[in-house]
Amino acid sequence: MSVDARDLERTVTAFVRGFGLLRSDVTPCGLSLHVSEAHALLDLNHSPDMTQQQLTERLCLQKSTVSRLVSQLVDRGWVERRPHPTDGRSQALRLTAAGDEVVRRVERARTERFETLIEALPATDRASVIRSVGLLADAAHTTAATAVQQ
Repeated sequence: MSVDARDLERTVTAFVRGFGLLRSDVTPCGLSLHVSEAHALLDLNHSPDMTQQQLTERLCLQKSTVSRLVSQLVDRGWVERRPHPTDGRSQALRLTAAGDEVVRRVERARTERFETLIEALPATDRASVIRSVGLLADAAHTTAATAVQQ
């Protein structure tokens, strides 16, 4: 492993741990739900009538994982399945009123968490940190298919 790759590994690992991403029962924002549930709910809030396949692509998870995730969200009363308005072969996923309330809580907690995080950075470094994390996210998405195969 190159020195750069090793440094990146250490830095990302430290961030994952410090941000709280290893906790499966609580989001980094401190809410009692799984990170994947929070992300699914937020995506469904922004794109009503999304299909399960579209959610799978957005979350970069396997089909079976998203199938279980959606079933959990339906069981919790946060999401409902309906006939898709334009594709009779698919079901649309839509938030329920209870799901809308959870999304509002997630968005509030998320905003507070990121406000606290950005304020902890020196003001002169904030733009470069945001730009660098964006580059890292793009690289992660570009290489995701390769990483899953290994």
